[in-house]
Amino acid sequence: MQAELNMQIQAAIMALPEHTPQAVVDGIAEQITKAYHSNTDLTTLDSVSDTPANYITKSGDTLSQIAKDYNTSVEKIAEHNKIKNVNEIKEGQVLDMSFAIAL
Repeated sequence: MQAELNMQIQAAIMALPEHTPQAVVDGIAEQITKAYHSNTDLTTLDSVSDTPANYITKSGDTLSQIAKDYNTSVEKIAEHNKIKNVNEIKEGQVLDMSFAIAL
């Protein structure tokens, strides 16, 4: 059983774009694992956009770079996370990036 689960997770990860953020990869693996253990038909899962993907800011991060990494815009990140000043993000700030994940 574990080998089958690992194969399903690996297949899903291999289908992702090369620079997919690690939080997205982890979320996909978690979603597949939960579905597998609950005997859910994996073909019925919602798109990866339903996978939680939090990004925790690090020293030196900018919304511009985060937006580029997630293939979205600074404006969308700010709107989704209710950020008033896009030039002021704090180290350790948790950003919900689930809206930006798409396959």
